[in-house]
Amino acid sequence: MGGRLRYEFFSSYYDTKICCKRDEKSYSKSAEDVGYQPLETMSPSDIFEEAKAALSPGMKACLVIREGNTPLSEEVRSSYCTIHSFEELLPEAKSKRQKSEHETENEGKWLKNSS
Repeated sequence: MGGRLRYEFFSSYYDTKICCKRDEKSYSKSAEDVGYQPLETMSPSDIFEEAKAALSPGMKACLVIREGNTPLSEEVRSSYCTIHSFEELLPEAKSKRQKSEHETENEGKWLKNSS
């Protein structure tokens, strides 16, 4: 993760050398390390299994659609929040322009634990 997003909006991030992103415990630990409850955090991922692991401690998750990655099923894409760029998560980007059709479709679709 680089550039403006990293320095202005993220206080920290975890490298896969430090934790396994498919391990539910790593998400609780990462929230604890930065002083937030899991419910106050969000984990973007381009891999459904990683996003699903973030749900266990109660985090929100958003699936990132990236060229070259395994396509998400239509069921997943229609049921959960998806983005094409991390900039779609920035409040200022949303307020300075009209919502795209993609963003309108995503309203209320944060990936949440349904159990």
